[in-house]
Amino acid sequence: MTTEPPPAPAREPSAHRDWWRWLQILVIPVTTLIVGQYASNWQERESARRTYADMMNRREEAESALRKDMFQSTILPFLERKSDDMEANVLRLELLASNFHDSLDLSPLFRDAYRTLAAKPRADSEELIKRLTFSAQEVVRLEVDALREASTVRTGMVDLESLKQGPVVLFGDQVLSLPGSNGPPRTFRLEVLSHDEQRKELLVRLTVWNAGTPPVMELQAKPFHIGPFDFPLIANTRLAGGDRVALTFDGAAEDVAQVMLVYFPGSRASMKDKQYYEDMAAELLRIEQRNREKAQLAK
Repeated sequence: MTTEPPPAPAREPSAHRDWWRWLQILVIPVTTLIVGQYASNWQERESARRTYADMMNRREEAESALRKDMFQSTILPFLERKSDDMEANVLRLELLASNFHDSLDLSPLFRDAYRTLAAKPRADSEELIKRLTFSAQEVVRLEVDALREASTVRTGMVDLESLKQGPVVLFGDQVLSLPGSNGPPRTFRLEVLSHDEQRKELLVRLTVWNAGTPPVMELQAKPFHIGPFDFPLIANTRLAGGDRVALTFDGAAEDVAQVMLVYFPGSRASMKDKQYYEDMAAELLRIEQRNREKAQLAK
């Protein structure tokens, strides 16, 4: 007689199966919901970014077209000599200075208009010359204010009467450094040699010293003129390492002339004045070195 084995007892679900079941019931749907919500938000953000980028591109295109039309309508009369109306020419220069001073060297146009007004005096010549000078000095002020955060600015006064007895030296006793820069400090010695009252310009000689130990002469420029129509972003001198120095002169309406020295990094120069690749590479290395030093100090 054969005896059948008793039936095996029913197995209770293991803890692993319970965990997997709860995972399927709760975690997976919740995760799917979160991922879906994130993907939806990402798509919305991407759509918003694309819309914003498209709007900005259209705005830049419209501004470029407007500036191009304005440039053509204001600059062509000067180049083609179509107009002898000096009041209209001064107005055109004011428009050009307000809109293109950081990308176009307007000094020749200002000087040409000044020479024309000075050579052929008319009833309103004095008023137009004042407008020219004020417009130029306003551009200088705007550019210096834009550079001030990253630059070092010094102002010196020259007595034009004492200048007749010999050169006047400015800034020679001041060691200047750029804010936030590890570059070497420099000394700028400016000799004011003479004053051309008719052209409203000063003849100057600039010498730049690297103020190390011992000091080393870095630049000795030949004498050159500075006047009220020199704009720092455009009319500047390139130094070693890509830095710049610019000199401005207010035109000396009185017997005392104000000369301003602006020492600034090449990265702040105008769009017209592009940096050399080696200067850009050196600047990037300096920035990286400063960041490493800050990280070490933070530790």
